[in-house]
Amino acid sequence: MEQYGVPVRRVINGGGIPQRNPVLNQVYANVLGKPVLVPAGDVTSLGSAIFAFLAAGTFRTIEEAQEALCPAYRTVAPEADAVATYAALFPLYRTLYFSFGEKHSKPVEIGAILPELRGIAARSRQGT
Repeated sequence: MEQYGVPVRRVINGGGIPQRNPVLNQVYANVLGKPVLVPAGDVTSLGSAIFAFLAAGTFRTIEEAQEALCPAYRTVAPEADAVATYAALFPLYRTLYFSFGEKHSKPVEIGAILPELRGIAARSRQGT
């Protein structure tokens, strides 16, 4: 979304699995480089409910409805070292994915990928 000009400040990871899997939420925060908010309760169809209440005149603003209806949440912050590692891995992933993932892909030089992966792994082990 950011590639197309939509600012993303945080990600809300709702549902049963995120509520029970802190490792998954940390991976999301690190890969995306954004805070991940994990609601304490069910948020299925909450957006629809907020707009229904607004249409009915129960609340004057979206913010007022959110304050009244949205459950508490915990925030999982991205870890700077992991964000840097994923940022280095992503271009390599894209190169391989688009090279292997389409039937008529153009040939792509991949000889540098393994040495780059080894470098990323070494830097990650050193904590840099």
